Amino acid sequence: MSSLFSPFFTFHCLFSPFFAFYYQNEKLAKTLYLLDTPSACREILLMESLSIRIITKRERKPISLTPIHDLRLYTPESLPDYINPEKTHLNRILFAYGKLPRTKEEAKEWVKALEEENKQIFKRLKEEGAIPKNQGYKISSPIVEGILTLSHEAQRKLREDNTLFNKFLEYATEYLQLLARALGTDLLYAVVHLDEYAPHLHFTLRSISYKDPDPEAFKRLGWGDLFPSLSRTKGKSVISLFYSGKFKDGKRDYQIPIERLQDSLEFFRPRIGFGRGVRKKERMARGEPYWKVVYRSVKQLHEDLPKEIKLAEERLSELYRQIGELERRYDELMEEIQELEKKKAQLSQEVKAVEKRWEEATAKVNELEKEKVILEREVLITQMKIKIFEHDLQITEERLKELNEEVRKYETMIQDRKREYEEARKKREELSKEIERLKKVKDELERQTKAKEKELLELSEQLREAQKLAEKVKENELKLLVELQKALEENERLKEENLRLKNRIAKLETENEELKRELYGRDYGLGR
Repeated sequence: MSSLFSPFFTFHCLFSPFFAFYYQNEKLAKTLYLLDTPSACREILLMESLSIRIITKRERKPISLTPIHDLRLYTPESLPDYINPEKTHLNRILFAYGKLPRTKEEAKEWVKALEEENKQIFKRLKEEGAIPKNQGYKISSPIVEGILTLSHEAQRKLREDNTLFNKFLEYATEYLQLLARALGTDLLYAVVHLDEYAPHLHFTLRSISYKDPDPEAFKRLGWGDLFPSLSRTKGKSVISLFYSGKFKDGKRDYQIPIERLQDSLEFFRPRIGFGRGVRKKERMARGEPYWKVVYRSVKQLHEDLPKEIKLAEERLSELYRQIGELERRYDELMEEIQELEKKKAQLSQEVKAVEKRWEEATAKVNELEKEKVILEREVLITQMKIKIFEHDLQITEERLKELNEEVRKYETMIQDRKREYEEARKKREELSKEIERLKKVKDELERQTKAKEKELLELSEQLREAQKLAEKVKENELKLLVELQKALEENERLKEENLRLKNRIAKLETENEELKRELYGRDYGLGR
């Protein structure tokens, strides 16, 4: 019976993370996730770990949506569904650089003010000679967003220990300040969100690097070996200080490998007992599927999960329908088997009854045979008496007649016994034929039972083929994800190439203007 439910468990293995997010139940999330996790990498799921991400692409447009989301400046009508307004009061601002906006309008003004401040800082750096005077302002956004997240086990541990949770927030603030000092910029604010399914921490940095990198901050973040190369960061975008391996010309001397950003989370381990998680390559080497390792933003999850959940529910309904049909078929076959078992029992009883009757008939035949022997002996005795009394035949005819009469009676009795014996023999043959017929019926029933078992095996094979088809569909989805990732990377490369061309055009236009001014200067000199 258990083999009939294999599609149900296969379905949950494929879509467990979606259901876990949908039902917002940590225990369910862990249980369903483990169903689809190879034993070699289940320890990864049960680890307490942290993850940090610097958002390099604009996920919220306009930029003012970032403080609106982080500081919960929504109106009741615009509040997203994934936010629980009853828990918003639990959110905490851990750090603020100056006064933070309290309304949407103030958020827009705050972003504009930051943009102006950044341009003034860039102008001052030019005046101080920290950057070339002909270098243009190329920073597209006044702020850099970041997010600090926790694994399921880390969330559970912090929920159960309020003291440890407060320590985590304290050290997270210290860590983000160190990060800002190492990057030569300001931490604008840090806020922890407790009104969504998973607690997490948003932070925002000033997008321009304008201070000297702090060697002590580098050392405490585990980047001591990188500090000597980071001497030309002033005036650059904070995002450009990280190297992700996607640049055509390789790592630049003033950049930090992006994986070292995750390594810096080891700052937390001696303080709260856990730090960064297992690297992606190691997780995939242990057998964890690519779609569980690849990052998807919160926005992407909110957009994709309802669609994926709908598809999963449709697939679940179809599997439930198939399971219902299989269960119904199984019940029908079980009823047929039970009926056959009843018939088999009835036939067994009938066979026993026939065998009993055959034994009784055999016993009667044996009795008749014994009687026959007795009669034969009696006939012999009578014949002897006839011989003995032949000499008395002449003495008395009447006595002879009586003896002849007795002989005739004996002969009649013998004929009767012979006839009874013949009838018994015929009955025995009929019983033998009936037994043979019952054996054939029994063999036919066994053949039908084997045919039903073969049908069950064919149904099980069809279920296994359905599982293989589901796995094939999953592989195709993974291939599509990989192709999408490659397309995104190619798009990034083209954007950077376009930016370089724009910079080159700007430079040529500047040189052209200088040539014009020089020519105009000469003409003016000749005129005088």
